[in-house]
Amino acid sequence: NIELSNLDMVVSSRVLHDWSDENVNIILRNINKTLKLKGKLYLLETVIPEKPNYDIGISLSFNLLTMVGGRERRLAEFKKLLNDNGFNLTNVKNIGIISLIEAEKSFL
Repeated sequence: NIELSNLDMVVSSRVLHDWSDENVNIILRNINKTLKLKGKLYLLETVIPEKPNYDIGISLSFNLLTMVGGRERRLAEFKKLLNDNGFNLTNVKNIGIISLIEAEKSFL
């Protein structure tokens, strides 16, 4: 059996964009509870540039908002959500339309 309060790492792929900030806070708090201190969180999500040169995320956000209440977010928004829920953003790697967001649990 896996002990769900002492994990080294959690990976989430394309989950947070489906939810409002309020629900993302709940999700991240629950993930925080499952990780050891300094445990890693890896998020695969679309990160909208601060000044996009093209339509990245706009159409996706409209569809997410109208269908499930979620949206695509900018890096500053991910950082705030992570910080508010006990994580430090440690790295972001753009791998196309999806980015790998790395965070570390900073407090319980």
